[in-house]
Amino acid sequence: MEPMGWLTEDFLSTAWSEACTRKVWEDWLDPIERRLESEESQGFEVFPNRSQILRALRETEPDDVRALILGQDPYHTPGYAMGLAFAVPRDVTPKAPSLKNMIRELNPQATDFDSELTAWRTQGVLLLNTTLTVRCGEAASHSSLGWEPVIQACLKLLNRGDRKVALLWGRHAQRFEAFLDPKVVVPVHSAHPSPLSAHRGFLGSDPYGRANAVLGTTRQGPLNWTAVLNSTVSR
Repeated sequence: MEPMGWLTEDFLSTAWSEACTRKVWEDWLDPIERRLESEESQGFEVFPNRSQILRALRETEPDDVRALILGQDPYHTPGYAMGLAFAVPRDVTPKAPSLKNMIRELNPQATDFDSELTAWRTQGVLLLNTTLTVRCGEAASHSSLGWEPVIQACLKLLNRGDRKVALLWGRHAQRFEAFLDPKVVVPVHSAHPSPLSAHRGFLGSDPYGRANAVLGTTRQGPLNWTAVLNSTVSR
């Protein structure tokens, strides 16, 4: 077998490696790695750093997922991207507007919350972007890099085991519903929490309550979404 690059080796070290057929490796992961290395050699800054690109997949195994929140691509502002959709490091200010609206939907008065969403992740919430890297200052700059077929292969691994939910916010996330079996992964649609659309279908849509209505019928029961409020739990 040919030697693998750092990205494929990192992917194969995760429980999601079942999705890594030879085609995924040769057609997508290897070219992505070469493109990332090319951009770095040209002086472009890419977010997140290498150790965090696959963080969401490394932290939550497919069989442990109870809820999926599907984002688009990492934050392109320095210091914000951490390999987890919508989450930002605790020491980052100001907090990302979409994240603030997600918390506002939980509690409009909340001013203190765990921006790394640790309490969600430890309950089995997968915070996954459909594109896992981005060039500094250029939103969606890696949307054609080849990440989406890799993510599609991963999503198919969720179509087994206990019922779970997929919180699909906005048209981009909802495109990926085609790769999910609705009998196993129940979609919960809302508008995107971005300031551009939050008042047109996200705020007031009760995505967390609707998700728990599904999860309440499962063996593990509903999630404690409000656990991220006033949370200072360390990773």
